[in-house]
Amino acid sequence: MNFEKDWQKRFIGFANEYNDDAGIAGWSPSGLAVRIRTFKSLWNPSENGTLWVDIGCGAGTYTNHLVQNGKIACGLDYNVAALMKGKQKYVSKNIHWCAGDAQKLPFKSASFDGVVCFGVTQALSHSTALINEIHRVLKPGGELWIDGLNSLCVPHLLERSVHRMTRKTLKMRYENPNALINSLKQSGFHNVKRYWVPIAPSKLKRLQPLLESRAMKVVWNTLHPAAALLSHAFMIKCQRE
Repeated sequence: MNFEKDWQKRFIGFANEYNDDAGIAGWSPSGLAVRIRTFKSLWNPSENGTLWVDIGCGAGTYTNHLVQNGKIACGLDYNVAALMKGKQKYVSKNIHWCAGDAQKLPFKSASFDGVVCFGVTQALSHSTALINEIHRVLKPGGELWIDGLNSLCVPHLLERSVHRMTRKTLKMRYENPNALINSLKQSGFHNVKRYWVPIAPSKLKRLQPLLESRAMKVVWNTLHPAAALLSHAFMIKCQRE
């Protein structure tokens, strides 16, 4: 079974087993909460129009947040079980649910003012087709938010080294933030901004307030090499030219 089909099967299993948004997405509750807080602290809902799409929406965590902030949102996922649970939990006339492939989006070109795409890149063997499709469906000047699991993070570097030595296959793909930024620029995005997302392991979640403290935010924003080595994930904001 190839990497992407294996992930699809895994996501379907999550949706059938769990009812909470984090479980359906394959995240720990504390890890998902960090990502949501980070996005809320960075995103300005007054910018970039009304019609947004949440690609890889799962049970609709971010889809619902978009609608709560005045957007009309489409939640897209290939996991129908997750979509059904999202539809039951987040009832709104401004949410439209759609089953589809993130690499072959079922939308016309230049359809959306904004795109959120979180928790998707690690389940794909590469990000090129995804980025090209997002560029296609965004209107000129439209806003994209996309994230990745940071391949430069020390624990991830160690994990990849162990898997190479043991010749085991990684269950998820770690994204090099610099490579993703270059891919976005080559595909026609500009005003690219990267934000580090340090996430403490669930067993050490008591340390999370320290990682999100004002003092540590200064470190993340000024000492990028250190931030790259210590951040579990990253988010990128950019615009379609």
